[in-house]
Amino acid sequence: MATAIKMPKLGLSMVEGTVVQWLKLEGDSVEEGDPLVVIETDKIVNEVDASQPGILRHILVQDGDVAPVSGTIGIMGAADEDIDVAEFAKEVTVPEAALPAGFDPKTTRLGREGRGSFGGTADAEAGPPADAPAPALAQTPEMSGIDQSGGGRIKVSPVARTVASDKGVDLRSLRGSGPGGRIVKSDVEEAAANRSRRSRPQPTAFAGAAAPDFSYPTPHYGLMRRAPDRRPLAGSMRRVIAENMRRSKNVAAHATMSLLADVSKLVALRGVLVNEFSEKHGVRITYTDLVVKACARLLISSPGLRTVIDGDELVTLNDIDIAVAVHLGESGLVVPVIRDCDTLSLIEIARERTRLIEDARVGSLDLDDVLGGCFTITNMGAVYDIDMGTPVMNLPQSAILGTSSIKDRVIAVDGEAVVRPTMNLFLSIDHCLVDGEPAVRFLNELRDILENPEIRFAIH
Repeated sequence: MATAIKMPKLGLSMVEGTVVQWLKLEGDSVEEGDPLVVIETDKIVNEVDASQPGILRHILVQDGDVAPVSGTIGIMGAADEDIDVAEFAKEVTVPEAALPAGFDPKTTRLGREGRGSFGGTADAEAGPPADAPAPALAQTPEMSGIDQSGGGRIKVSPVARTVASDKGVDLRSLRGSGPGGRIVKSDVEEAAANRSRRSRPQPTAFAGAAAPDFSYPTPHYGLMRRAPDRRPLAGSMRRVIAENMRRSKNVAAHATMSLLADVSKLVALRGVLVNEFSEKHGVRITYTDLVVKACARLLISSPGLRTVIDGDELVTLNDIDIAVAVHLGESGLVVPVIRDCDTLSLIEIARERTRLIEDARVGSLDLDDVLGGCFTITNMGAVYDIDMGTPVMNLPQSAILGTSSIKDRVIAVDGEAVVRPTMNLFLSIDHCLVDGEPAVRFLNELRDILENPEIRFAIH
């Protein structure tokens, strides 16, 4: 009996996934446990195994296209089985219960209502089987997919062509975001929406209050002398980052506070630890490791900073799992998680951080490496000189700590002006969950630990 291959839910905040690559072809035999498809979630790329044996009869969501969680992306069945592809490829709606707080489906590739139709590609071809004749479409030359200026054929999915005809969008004016530059439904809908926004009358000061338009304005290219470089936003890590950051700023009541720490003793201690541990244990201690160690101790007695909202409940996370932001250059940013930081030694923290960073840079993080976490640390001064910052929270977490560069500054010590190495600490909190007093107390206690690391917590 034919069964659907569903888009798996690989994280609490995941509502859609991108099919990066099918590892089997239509008609291939598949054994249970065989690597079947590579899925890009909102955090990592993950290989999904087959849950049962059979023949991969139909691929409904092609490489590079998107499906909602639980949406059908393919069909397994017997070799001679008669399969109603259209029935499997019905339109799927992401249930509201699956959406994280404040999630705006308009920011997905699945359409203005968080929907996507499947069959042939993620946006669309929920039509008759491939061997059936295609229905005739009433098309103008502009909608037909033929480039009238050059005679070449525009790569466009059937449903995108239909939507373009319905909405009067000229396919020749579009640049496709699908595989190989193929125009898909979301490209047409975006073009139609942009045209609608541009033609919408602007309200006057005396008009009634209008709903604000938070979409990015269409860039003006008319005066540019060189053609801009383009790459798809949809399906990329940058899209995921953009959606997560926008959701965080729209949902959480961000408040950021900062302190300056005299880290003279921390700098001296790290120098000793680097000399000792690099040779003895083969691991290099960083300032991030020391900050993780300090925060782990404080988080035990700071339940508010590890509390999240889950529906109508406040949930305090009792695992001291700390996420550490890792920049991947032009590719974007990932936030892998160091587990059980309250029980790990400094050496163990350094080793795990090193492993996670190396795996992140070669794209081999596992799903378990990025899920969860009760608190996030971002060392904003690790590479470049920076004094201050306002880090954006990693929802659903309620707090994130940023650290600046360490630099010499003139400070007052016992009434005397002295030059000391200092570090700025800046803590962003969700004021819906964390009050100012416990946040300020956490920041002051963290400064105390970093200013007196040898006596405030065990190093080894």
